[in-house]
Amino acid sequence: MVALDDSIITKLGKKIFGCEAIFDHAAKSNQSKYPWAQNIVSVGLLKQVKGRWACLLLDFRFYLPLKTIQAKKETATIRGDVVPFQTKMA
Repeated sequence: MVALDDSIITKLGKKIFGCEAIFDHAAKSNQSKYPWAQNIVSVGLLKQVKGRWACLLLDFRFYLPLKTIQAKKETATIRGDVVPFQTKMA
């Protein structure tokens, strides 16, 4: 079975690649709904190992919203070039 997961990893610095104020739908009542974070989309194979489920990671990518790429923000550039936009499924 193949699994697709998007995770939000909060960060503190302002010039970190892939960081954006991302909406966190799983935030608790005492947490910020828009933390400064990286959104990482990963694809893996789900397999049972000794009676438990394990995800064998195949690949991962940073996901940046289209508005961030269109604004050509510094956090969406690699060596001065803006990264191309792709949907999470792509």
